[in-house]
Amino acid sequence: MRIKNDQKPFIENYIKTQGYPNWKNAIVKTNHSTLRRGEAVEDIIVFVPFVLVSQEFVNSLLDCKLNGEIFYKLFEGGNYLSYGWNKETNRLEPNAEDVARMIMIMEKEIFGGNKFKVFDNLLFDNSAEHPTSSRFVKLSERVAMRVRKKIQVVMNGGKQYRLMGD
Repeated sequence: MRIKNDQKPFIENYIKTQGYPNWKNAIVKTNHSTLRRGEAVEDIIVFVPFVLVSQEFVNSLLDCKLNGEIFYKLFEGGNYLSYGWNKETNRLEPNAEDVARMIMIMEKEIFGGNKFKVFDNLLFDNSAEHPTSSRFVKLSERVAMRVRKKIQVVMNGGKQYRLMGD
């Protein structure tokens, strides 16, 4: 990140709008091995939430893949619409609901609670009911476990990663 910031400063402004990385609550997973230069290399996946000082919600999520090189993808919760609504089971990129759910999971693990106020009724198949009103969505532990596994596959199966330093 320092290399990127040296090329085009962004960190100071990013911290003001999205917060600091909360390394203490990062999720670290080991993923399947991939072939690299003819050798099996194990992927280490790290999800790092960003939280504003004195706030209790996750603004964005940094998804890193380490396997001899460092790849990363940044998911900003406020830009969830930019991820689209593709609901195909075998999609290679996360959609708006995947990003929203992963941020909800991170908030649940960091701050507790499992009810989240949703202002966009296009999320979670509720567009027909009260399209302009907000509602609460409950995240059960069973759903959270299933989503964690799916998000890991979707977020790390895509080809949209950037090599650190690019």
